[in-house]
Amino acid sequence: MAQQQAFCVHCGQPLQPGASFCRACGKPVGQAAAGASPPTGFYPYAGAPSGPVASAVQPQQRRRPNVLLLLVGIALILVGLIQPAALLFGEETTASVVAAEQIVDGSSERMDYNYRITYAFAVDGKQYTGNYQINKVYNIANLPGEGKILAIKYLAIMPNINAPASQGNPFLVLLLAGGIGVLLIVLGIRGKTVMRT
Repeated sequence: MAQQQAFCVHCGQPLQPGASFCRACGKPVGQAAAGASPPTGFYPYAGAPSGPVASAVQPQQRRRPNVLLLLVGIALILVGLIQPAALLFGEETTASVVAAEQIVDGSSERMDYNYRITYAFAVDGKQYTGNYQINKVYNIANLPGEGKILAIKYLAIMPNINAPASQGNPFLVLLLAGGIGVLLIVLGIRGKTVMRT
């Protein structure tokens, strides 16, 4: 019967038959070395077990862009550009108010007293409409009545892009909507982390 290979209990290297000291680490062999198995989880260079060794595959992290945030961000930037573009580069004309209705929806309740003013105007014989919002109207006498004439501005190449000439600071709208849009685009590009094996 062949003698079983002995291993050093300190470093796990194979021992020479009858050796008193390990040639790899120099420590005394002792009685426990005879017939000892290599330490658990340690495979010496000689006599390593055969067969496949399970390797721990680490999943890789990668970022996937958030398409929804990108689309909303682009839409906000475009909306933010509409009113400033009309007010800064548009042509002026007059429009007639056709409706003033209170806005009651998920974002605005009746007690908010928010109103949408719709107006109509003609360019080269074609009719166009537009609207704007007035918030916190506690006296409806302050609302423009049907038939009231408004000064508006519109883009000559696209009259659907229009706004009342007296409607606030266009740069404020551009900064607010554009700023939120840029933020959403940045967040959308960063995306979310997904695990990939």
